[in-house]
Amino acid sequence: MAVNATLAGAWAAALLALLPFYLNADVSLNLRNYLSLALPLILFYAPASGLMWALLAGLVRLFAAFRVRVPWIGFRPFWRFLVADLCVLTLLFGLNLRYTRDYLPAAMIRHLQVGTTLLAVVALLLAVDALWRGLGRGRTRPAQAVVVMLLLTAGMFAIRDRYRPTAPPRSASEIQPSRPTEGVLLLGLEGASPGDFLPMVADGRLPHFSALLSRGSSAPLRAPRPPRPAAAWASVRTGLSPASHRVIGDQRLLPLRGEPVFHLPPAGLLVELPAALGLLRLESGGRTIPRVVTGAGILARCGYRVVEKGWPGQPATSPPLTGRGVAALPSEVAVHVKALRHHLDVARRVAGGPPLARVLSKALASDLVTGRSVMAALEAGSDGPPWALMVRFTGLDRVGRAFLRYQRPDQFGNVTADELDAFGAVLPEYYRFLDAWLGVLVEAVGSGARVMVVSPYGLEPVDVMTRVRNALSGQWHDTGTDRDGPPGILLAAGPGFREGGRLERARAVDVLPTLLYILDLPVGRDMDGQPLPQFASDEFAEHHAISAVPSWETVTVVPPPVVW
Repeated sequence: MAVNATLAGAWAAALLALLPFYLNADVSLNLRNYLSLALPLILFYAPASGLMWALLAGLVRLFAAFRVRVPWIGFRPFWRFLVADLCVLTLLFGLNLRYTRDYLPAAMIRHLQVGTTLLAVVALLLAVDALWRGLGRGRTRPAQAVVVMLLLTAGMFAIRDRYRPTAPPRSASEIQPSRPTEGVLLLGLEGASPGDFLPMVADGRLPHFSALLSRGSSAPLRAPRPPRPAAAWASVRTGLSPASHRVIGDQRLLPLRGEPVFHLPPAGLLVELPAALGLLRLESGGRTIPRVVTGAGILARCGYRVVEKGWPGQPATSPPLTGRGVAALPSEVAVHVKALRHHLDVARRVAGGPPLARVLSKALASDLVTGRSVMAALEAGSDGPPWALMVRFTGLDRVGRAFLRYQRPDQFGNVTADELDAFGAVLPEYYRFLDAWLGVLVEAVGSGARVMVVSPYGLEPVDVMTRVRNALSGQWHDTGTDRDGPPGILLAAGPGFREGGRLERARAVDVLPTLLYILDLPVGRDMDGQPLPQFASDEFAEHHAISAVPSWETVTVVPPPVVW
């Protein structure tokens, strides 16, 4: 019995090793690459399958000893183990199919659909056959299962191997943009939720955001579902969907020898346990954007002085700051830093507060590094072309996940008065900290700058079952989640933007095309997003048509003849 279950588990692991190839079409499916991933999975899941089914069979025999008999549950026939493992494998393929529709090209989705359907059909046929024979209606023929295994494996290989990703043809073009006269600010806020943000704006607690909202346009912003930060921000920076820029997750899987590299989708691949035992390597940090030109690159080529800080793919820490870059923290920001440090001291002293204090400390330190590095770059700059600041603050996401229960106590029901006194003001204070940074950055780029504030996803309270699981695993302070994809926010103001404009929904891929349109620059036809004309003022729309180039990767920018 254990031998049969082990062999069935080894075959299921061999098929599981094909799933990363379905999700990473740029990795060649050859024997060397396949074995580098399949062998570690087989070494782990084959004995695990044998042990699991042996224990389950022991439980069945225990019940049988008490005359509780289920005659069709027999774990000796080989194909019955195949049925159980195939059902698990079909579920895993199906979950990845469900959660990667926004992340994979249509051709890859079709091949994954065919592979999932093939697994489900074979599992159903084997289940019917196992039940029929278990009821005594047929003879046991293990050779049938062996034939099915070989045919199914060959079919799964053949389905994936037909897909060859090809780059779309592009033609070169030449443009001569007007020389920029005003600055640009694109401010990214990770995890800013309309449900928390808008009430604070209405109450006047975020004056700079309130001023921006009153003189500009806004919309809830939708990221690819389910949201993954690396993929969402790549869409903001390129105007491309994950299916095009190929940033599909925040983790990557590597065999022990280091090649090939598989980028994991939102649903995962059941590789955590093999990785924990050292059979594979699982690393944080998804694929960097493979496209050459991002929004920052476009603006740099068009004459802006670009400062880009805090984005995925950049170093986690900035170079050491010296001189005024460290000492000259803006006074408006320093006030809120002092308040947050007071909350840190309180959290360290109260019961259950140290884990929350560590979260707040790391978030504040990360955003201070980002902000100070921007200020250092601005101080080092000389007179010349306008600034284009591309800045992302990530701390709000960490603070929101830990402190959301104290911001929305009515949705949890077990928040005490002492906890509210200790932690209730932390999340609002962090919003005010970011509001102060917005005021500083707007002043740096100039009052006539185009300003866009982007948060591709928000946070919402975790469900009850997740709270129980977090409590059992020691992660009880994780109370906010982006799992169901709550919307983020998009604010835009400045010359060309409509005052008081409101949209029901915008997409992350629409951010860069909209910014290019307002700057009177052409949009790439290979971008999946499109400009939002509702964000443009009537006067601007009347005098500026939407223009396009085949791709910004092939554009040659001709500088205007005027010299500064």
